[in-house]
Amino acid sequence: GVVGLEHEDRGEFRLRAEILGGRVIEHVPAGGSVLDVGAADGLLLDFLRRSRGARVSGIDVAPMAFDQTPVIAHDGDSIPARDGSADVVLAVYTLHHCADPARVLREMRRVTKGRLILIEDAYETLLDRVLAQTHHLGMRIILGMDWNPAGFGSEADWRSRLAQAGLRVLECRRFPRSIRDHLP
Repeated sequence: GVVGLEHEDRGEFRLRAEILGGRVIEHVPAGGSVLDVGAADGLLLDFLRRSRGARVSGIDVAPMAFDQTPVIAHDGDSIPARDGSADVVLAVYTLHHCADPARVLREMRRVTKGRLILIEDAYETLLDRVLAQTHHLGMRIILGMDWNPAGFGSEADWRSRLAQAGLRVLECRRFPRSIRDHLP
């Protein structure tokens, strides 16, 4: 089903989508096909459609009805798309919510004919780990959004998981934890 949010002021959600879009836009070909795995509200896809003319689709285990880009419910296990059907597959803070992140990585590899863009929590210190897991515990309490502690890891952990899924890391960047870090 689709979850409709009663939140009238979506400014922070749109700002988040624009910031995330700015991080990935250079890897999205003009007019290319983009699949967002864990698309939630579809606002990132909406941004990519408007700014790159991308043909977009999104899936999520708990899609939220927000804007013009529909997000389709799926089982969180297999991706309902043909092999090599997307120029770009996105997974933005998604894998740590998956019961089997390795399976979802393999599915994303199957569906992409170009790039897989993964933005995920990575921590190098105990404080990083505590902050990430405390944040997600709060999301579980407030939104009922589950998470898998095994879906977190350091940069080295993620590189290893990606290699095991048959993927090659072309670039790795670190981003601030919060969109508020981007505000003046």
